[in-house]
Amino acid sequence: MLSKFENEIFSEINLFRENPKNIQHQIEVLGKGISRLRPKDPFLKEIDDFIHSIDRIPKMKTVELNESLCRVAKSEIKKYIQDENAEELILTGDELKGIIPNGFLAKNPAFIADSGADEAETLVPKLLLNKYDKEKKGRQILCNPNYTQVGISCYEKDGENYYILIFANEDSAEENDPELPNINLSELKQAFDLYDRDGSQKIKMKDCIDGLKMINFDKSNPVLFDIICELEGNEWCSWPKFAVHISNSISDRNSDEGLRTLFDLFIDDPNKETITFDTFKKICIEVGENMSDEEMKNILDATTQSGNDISFDDFCQFMKLIA
Repeated sequence: MLSKFENEIFSEINLFRENPKNIQHQIEVLGKGISRLRPKDPFLKEIDDFIHSIDRIPKMKTVELNESLCRVAKSEIKKYIQDENAEELILTGDELKGIIPNGFLAKNPAFIADSGADEAETLVPKLLLNKYDKEKKGRQILCNPNYTQVGISCYEKDGENYYILIFANEDSAEENDPELPNINLSELKQAFDLYDRDGSQKIKMKDCIDGLKMINFDKSNPVLFDIICELEGNEWCSWPKFAVHISNSISDRNSDEGLRTLFDLFIDDPNKETITFDTFKKICIEVGENMSDEEMKNILDATTQSGNDISFDDFCQFMKLIA
C-alpha cells in the first residue's frame, strides 16, 4: 500500500501522461519564480522552449502500479538514503542488472532516484526540466509511452523527501520464460493451473483468492495467501507475472526480512514458531539447495538443540551457513 505522498506522486505522473498540457501552468509558475530572482538566467530559455513544445508531446496511457517494482523500490531506497553522497541517479536497460528482476530487463526499464521534491506536484516539473540532467533522461522517461508499469517508494529523512521511481513496459513481466533463479515453482504452477480453466496461461485473481479462502488456505498458509493477495489489484494475472511476484517475495536470503518471510511461509502449524525437518527439506529444495538428508542433519545437529524442531534463529543460522 502506498503512502499519501507516494499516491500523490503516482497521481501527478498520470495527470501528466493523460494530458501533458496539465503541466504547463506549473512550468510557467516555475519560470516566473526564476525570472524574479535571476532575470538573466539562461535556464529561462529552456523553460520557454519546453512550454512551446508541450503540444508536441503525445497523450499517453496511464501507468499502473506494479507490486514487484514497488517492492524493489522500497528495498533500494533504504540503500540510497544511507549513502551520504547520494545524488540524482537515472539508470536504464542493462544498467539495472542486479537491481530489478531479470523478467523486467527485456524491455529497457528505467530507474530514477533523487531527493528534494517538497511537494508531489513539483516532482514531474523537476524531472522534465532539470538543468543538471544534461541528457534529459528524466524527460525521455516521463514522455515514453511504452512505459505502462511503475514502482514507487518515498522516504523522508531530516525534512527532505527521497524517492525512487522504476518504470517498465507492460510486457516486461510477461516473458514466456521468466528467469527465476534458485526457486522451484513446479507445485506453484500446478496450483495456478487449477484456476487456468481455459488454458490461456491467465487466471482471474478474484476467483483464485475466493477459491483459496474456500479451502481455508488463508488460515493454513497466511503468509503465502497474503503474498498472492498483493496481486488482487490485477483483474487477470498471467503465469509469468504470478511466478515473478511470488519468487521475488520468497527468494531474498540476504536479509532478515526475507528469511522471515521464507520461514513463515513453511511453518507447519500457524500457532507454532518452529518447522519440522521434513518441511525444512522442502524449503531447501525450493531455494535450490540439493543436499542429502545426512548433510542437512549434520548441519542441523550443529545449529539446533533437537535436530528436528527448527526455530527461526536456527533457520537463519543454517541459511547463512549455506549462503
